[in-house]
Amino acid sequence: MNFRGLKKVCLVLENCEEIVLTPDEVIRFRICGIKKEVIYASGSVIEHQSCEELFLELSPQADRHYDWYGETSEERAFQRLARPDLTNVELTYEDGTTLYVAAPWDNGENEWRNRLQTSFRTKAGTMQILISRSGNVSELLPEE
Repeated sequence: MNFRGLKKVCLVLENCEEIVLTPDEVIRFRICGIKKEVIYASGSVIEHQSCEELFLELSPQADRHYDWYGETSEERAFQRLARPDLTNVELTYEDGTTLYVAAPWDNGENEWRNRLQTSFRTKAGTMQILISRSGNVSELLPEE
């Protein structure tokens, strides 16, 4: 196991919006089944990482206005994250290294909505987000 300090978590949305969170705003997360692909085409190499399942639980403090293209967002973070279009997560560690991972995606008839993403607000005010082919967040992680 490799333990490193976490500096920030960046949630990337379908329209390229980013919600940047501090470690204090993230209660827990799990990224399972990370797969790395290396593709060579037209003289360039592309490295791409994706996962089979992504789970996040965000603290009530994360439900705030966030930087939106250089301005302050009108929506609060939890309002925005309730829409199923989280595409990528970037973890930045205290040593400066990063991990950029694409979430599972199934858009069905609507290319802007991910049918695999569910979110749930707990009684404690946290937000749980699950992107998985296995089920939804309320089935897998019922509130205690």
